[in-house]
Amino acid sequence: MRNLLLRFLGVFLIIASIISCANRGSPQGGPKDMDPPKIERSSPDNYSINFTGKEIKIYFDEYIKLKNLNKQLIISPPMNTQPEITPLGSASKYITIKIFDTLQPNTTYAFNFGNSIVDNNEENAFPFYRYVFST
Repeated sequence: MRNLLLRFLGVFLIIASIISCANRGSPQGGPKDMDPPKIERSSPDNYSINFTGKEIKIYFDEYIKLKNLNKQLIISPPMNTQPEITPLGSASKYITIKIFDTLQPNTTYAFNFGNSIVDNNEENAFPFYRYVFST
């Protein structure tokens, strides 16, 4: 009888432990992300002079997307061959600008991104970022 009572008590404790582990509900999450992405660095640096390269990289502190880039981006002076700017459609921690056009000597170029740079989660915009270099 005592042996049967111990078995019953053991089974009851095991079942109670299993049931208490499987609580229904969803995680609370954390506070809503309200901060826009921040630039960590760019290569070459923003406002660099004597630029002769064909590629620019801008690194951020979090994953970003480019939203409505075709409507927002203004390149001054205009280039005959549009540069390739990524990421498009996916998230990344950096923007790559590949320049295919021949750059004019002694000229200042500006890439105005408007509000197209947004963070991946809440789409907080990095407002009116401008990358500038001169040749």
